[in-house]
Amino acid sequence: MGVVCTRDDFEEPIRFGRIQREGVCRPICIEVRRLDLKEKLLSARPTLSKTTIYVKEDLPKEERERRKAWRAANLKEPRKRPPASPLDEKDRHNPRLGNLKYVPK
Repeated sequence: MGVVCTRDDFEEPIRFGRIQREGVCRPICIEVRRLDLKEKLLSARPTLSKTTIYVKEDLPKEERERRKAWRAANLKEPRKRPPASPLDEKDRHNPRLGNLKYVPK
């Protein structure tokens, strides 16, 4: 990941879930004491893409709802499909021929 940190940079880790069979991993929740370290860890997430390790930000419910409302208010309208082209006419489905495509002469 390339982020240098020490044990003092984190609060005591919490492991979730019950102990199950061998080979099943349980998630660990850690609290970062410094905001700059947290930003470095979150920005380095793409380096873990080919591993089984992932990093997610845990936010309070109020903050998640605030961000969701902001995204909905600032999101652009969904793109509409362009009108059909006359060239697409030859690819239309002919119900008399079953699943075969009808190609006019």
